[in-house]
Amino acid sequence: AVNGNYALNSAEESLLFTLINFNLNNLNHFVPTLNIKVNGEANGNITLQSVKKKMVINSNLDLNDVMLDNDSIGFIQLTSDYDAVNERLNFVGKALSGKLNNFVAAGYVFMKTAPLILM
Repeated sequence: AVNGNYALNSAEESLLFTLINFNLNNLNHFVPTLNIKVNGEANGNITLQSVKKKMVINSNLDLNDVMLDNDSIGFIQLTSDYDAVNERLNFVGKALSGKLNNFVAAGYVFMKTAPLILM
């Protein structure tokens, strides 16, 4: 489901995507040059928001049965949120099962220096 308005020049408009059993295999069609085949299911929310004329993606996603090139990765949680005080996008990825069990990757990107933020 998709809900909302989005305008790059407006800090007040955003676009919300709600994913329910979204097949990650659909992403392979959008980035064919990546040469990595993704499979699995996504559940959660993604919000596109413009911040000072830059796109920010806030997310809260559960990725189930993730596979990269037919190699089973497992269950992954992804979150990202914009910190307006520090003008940065924070992100965390956690593997909760599978080959990467207990692996955590976290960090941030400063919006002042980032040309485009994709998460």
